[in-house]
Amino acid sequence: MKNFMIMTKNLTVKIGDKAILENLNFSVTPGVHILLGPNGTGKSTLLSAIMGLSKYKTEGKIFFNGEDITDLTPEQRFKKGLFLAYQLPPVVRGVKLKDILKKILNIDPKKPLPEIVYKYLRDLELDESFLEREVNKGFSGGERKKSEILQVLLAKPKLAMLDEPDSGVDIDALKLIGNALRKIATESNLLIVSHNLKVLDYVQPTSVLVLIDGKYIYKDGSEIINLIEERGYDFIRRRVYVENISSGN
Repeated sequence: MKNFMIMTKNLTVKIGDKAILENLNFSVTPGVHILLGPNGTGKSTLLSAIMGLSKYKTEGKIFFNGEDITDLTPEQRFKKGLFLAYQLPPVVRGVKLKDILKKILNIDPKKPLPEIVYKYLRDLELDESFLEREVNKGFSGGERKKSEILQVLLAKPKLAMLDEPDSGVDIDALKLIGNALRKIATESNLLIVSHNLKVLDYVQPTSVLVLIDGKYIYKDGSEIINLIEERGYDFIRRRVYVENISSGN
């Protein structure tokens, strides 16, 4: 188990009475992993459940680096080295971006931010004035994504989970975010949900995972992407169900 960065055992995730994931057994080793699947299959839910967000009711077990984190709070999971960058980063009213960054860096709120923050701001083409603004308030979609990526760069988590970092941004912003992801991949392990796969221009995946019907994960190399483009997710779904029937699952 200790060879796995993340492992779930019989993970069921519900919102209210509706099950989004059912008895999902899933694991990834250290590296860069791309998570694909049809819309509504539960990809974002899986990342949120791993992070421990309270809107989700979970059954089963979640392990991180061999440790059972099922009952830990999101903040405790963050301290263990998990980070979730949202598909639609929320507005955090009353909290300035600089305050979030100081908390991530674990520095005294009264002390100035280190130079590395300003370097990353320049790399992402975010003006320094964003530091004095409430987190994501009035930010464009691309600016929100850059703000999240900035936080990942500074946090240097053991595992960064990124929910569609390449969606809702223009070509120029995508290039900046992609270059940042390339750097993050040298310092952290990555689990990335993606639809348009532009992110693959910047990072080389260790594996590609396909979530099917909230129940099964099909794992393969990057060559599976061409198969999906040629034959669609239904082909993968049929293959997954045949394999599970053959194995008696």
